[in-house]
Amino acid sequence: MSGTTAELIMIPVDSIDLESNVRSDIGDLEELAVSIGDHGVIQPITVHRAGERFVLDVGHRRLAATRLAGATQIRAIVTADHAAGPARSILQLVENIHRRDLGPLEEAEAFRAILEADPALTQKGLAERIGKAQAT
Repeated sequence: MSGTTAELIMIPVDSIDLESNVRSDIGDLEELAVSIGDHGVIQPITVHRAGERFVLDVGHRRLAATRLAGATQIRAIVTADHAAGPARSILQLVENIHRRDLGPLEEAEAFRAILEADPALTQKGLAERIGKAQAT
């Protein structure tokens, strides 16, 4: 990694250790695990090296859901300079604050647009592809 600050690689999930995290409740991971099982991790986690292992900086829910999905590897950004103490907590906080869940109307509009764009896709098929119940 000479001359760079980060690299994107696939790493074994069992080589990642957790340290403190600003998120105390990672919530229900079933839907995320199904989505990761079907599509993989879309947004990589962020880790730093600790000898032969890695330490998670950002992406606790994605890592936990990847493990729940039974995947053995995860896409990760490996940073050369890891944030420690308050700087690490700020990174975690920023990620969680800036994440915005879609409201029910936004989700419904997105579902409608997808179904209209692909007339062969059924509601059940869409639900299966995004890892949600058909009733959603």
